[in-house]
Amino acid sequence: KRGWPIFPVKIDKTPYTIHGVAEATTDPILIEEMWTKWPNANIGIDLKRSGLFVIAPDSPEWLNHFEAMGLPPTAVAKSGGGEGHFHYYYRRPPDAPILRINRSGEYDIQSDGYTVAPPSRHVSGRIYLWI
Repeated sequence: KRGWPIFPVKIDKTPYTIHGVAEATTDPILIEEMWTKWPNANIGIDLKRSGLFVIAPDSPEWLNHFEAMGLPPTAVAKSGGGEGHFHYYYRRPPDAPILRINRSGEYDIQSDGYTVAPPSRHVSGRIYLWI
């Protein structure tokens, strides 16, 4: 409904579909078909085609660092990764680079590939939640 192309991913964040993020869609019929086939699938959002970028601190320290720098208000989700793990969703400005920076235990900054969205389940068993 938000116009973000989505596709089904497993709890380990790997795609269910053969072509992964390339099969992300906004077509309600295709979405229904995929989730009928994999009813417990998590939700992957195609960042590039959605025009989104996500800032995702992976620890309380990095969350505090990003908050101290002044994150603008936006849609925020608590990921299933535990304390300090959040996803800040922003519209990617037209001149912003398409990139994917992943620093385990620190942060992710992503506008390419995909992110896992609420109400998906993390491998820890915790649920991704919109704040």
